[in-house]
Amino acid sequence: MTGVSFMDSCSLTMLLRLRQRPDTEGFLLELSGLQEQGQRVLEITGTLPLFRMCRPELPLPPQRDQRPKAREGELPAGSARLR
Repeated sequence: MTGVSFMDSCSLTMLLRLRQRPDTEGFLLELSGLQEQGQRVLEITGTLPLFRMCRPELPLPPQRDQRPKAREGELPAGSARLR
């Protein structure tokens, strides 16, 4: 939910419907990264206790390119020159 900056009654209805579906199928809905405005909507409507909150995953460190660097004038490994 980190990308959700605004929630209204339609958003709340969707979350409540999603919450009901997993209950009947044996799954659990967890909310992660809930923004302040969305949390406030859930608090005001009294629906916050209905949802399980989980901590957002820690961001992964940036991946370094493991391929060897090409020398000047050469193509990187795995590349092809189109003619």
